[in-house]
Amino acid sequence: MGALRLRNLVGYLVVIMVLPAVTFAVTPPVCRCGPVTPESYQWNFSKEAAELLAQIHYDAFQAKYDAGYLMSFDHGERDLIDWSVDGGILTQEKYWANDMDQKLCRLRIIERVLPADQQAEIKSVAPSVIEVKDATEAAIQFVNNHPDQLFEPWYTSLAPAIYNEASKAEAASANAGQYMEARYTGNQGAARENLKTGS
Repeated sequence: MGALRLRNLVGYLVVIMVLPAVTFAVTPPVCRCGPVTPESYQWNFSKEAAELLAQIHYDAFQAKYDAGYLMSFDHGERDLIDWSVDGGILTQEKYWANDMDQKLCRLRIIERVLPADQQAEIKSVAPSVIEVKDATEAAIQFVNNHPDQLFEPWYTSLAPAIYNEASKAEAASANAGQYMEARYTGNQGAARENLKTGS
């Protein structure tokens, strides 16, 4: 096992030590629309949507990376790796899944007041966000119930599923990701172009 992979494994084990005990459950957020206020009429919902989609873009990239790391374990390495390593990686996957789901929840609330291009982006990204969340929850439950059966084909199929759906979510939110990158690098002209409605 290479030095880089060993460092990554140590990093995931640190996650287990620092974070609270893994409960192996993904709690779906409750989407509630708050009361209308005077500020609501002046709020730039399009800008908020771009920022939410950009966060989904980032979370999807991270979820894809962690899923790819799970996929990289071969049978020889599995003999050297405790189930808690999978638990540590899936703890992080759970964070990305929950965060994307919460952002999607807000996007669905404001979707009706957004321009058509952003509505289309939300519709495109939503199925993959849900699939990442569901596959992550299934993987966590399997590790919790069968920690000594991580070679089972059904379990090993979940990491590629997370990877593929996270890749789709990342691609579907790419426009918002470019918008936020332009904002953070100070390229306001490019940011306005990506947002279409201004920043």
